[in-house]
Amino acid sequence: MRAYAMQWDEKESGWGIRPDGWSLHLSAADYESHLARYWAAVPKPLPREYSRPVHGFALRAVELPDDHAFARQLRERKELRVLQFTEECRELERLIGLPRTFRAPR
Repeated sequence: MRAYAMQWDEKESGWGIRPDGWSLHLSAADYESHLARYWAAVPKPLPREYSRPVHGFALRAVELPDDHAFARQLRERKELRVLQFTEECRELERLIGLPRTFRAPR
């Protein structure tokens, strides 16, 4: 199953930026729609702590095995959030083919 993955950061005022996991989408258009809904829901001015797509990281097309839990969940929910520092995150990065220490460039 083709899916589209975006890596996310969490920004916290006075602390900095830390990894916040991934989002998976059925298409690039679904990602753009998700992003528009997400930013529309974020309070203005920006809160002290919020998530955002990693700056400079392009939406990535990935192939998921059709029978994998991610593929099943994505077909059902239309989008999926995979939080950083979880077994699910490590599994997704393995499926994408990223090394365990992967971090998108800033």
